[in-house]
Amino acid sequence: MDPLTITFLTASTALIAGVASPIVSISVARQQFKASVISNNRERWIEALRDAISEYIAIVTNVVLMACHARSADGDLDWADQEILKTIERIVLVRSKIMLMTNPAKDHHRDLRQCVEAVDRALLSKERLDSEQWRPRLDAIARAGHAVLEIEWARVKRGD
Repeated sequence: MDPLTITFLTASTALIAGVASPIVSISVARQQFKASVISNNRERWIEALRDAISEYIAIVTNVVLMACHARSADGDLDWADQEILKTIERIVLVRSKIMLMTNPAKDHHRDLRQCVEAVDRALLSKERLDSEQWRPRLDAIARAGHAVLEIEWARVKRGD
């Protein structure tokens, strides 16, 4: 082969590599940055949802125990009590967080939402259940929440 042709091919290859390399590097860096940001945001979302679910279960358990003790003393719960009102307000806040953080279009999210709504309906109806009758309802929230968190954590691991 002619030395001029060889020189031309070598120079052309070097030019193409010199131009293509930064373009490919920038493209890969953008994808990595996007995956990193999404994963970090999803991790924060998982932590916030886990905290909201556990707080909801704790507050509802507290209300149930308060209701059981109040009923054993005088037969009915004083819904005008300031401590109870503040606790109910906190329940509404945490419930709203859970509802806003979940997607009703996803089955596993919908299950969690339904469990929370079932407990909410029981609370609002002032249903007279002892603490052992509330346990399965609260355990259902924990199981549904665990399913959501497990699925979402798998997405973080995959980098979705």
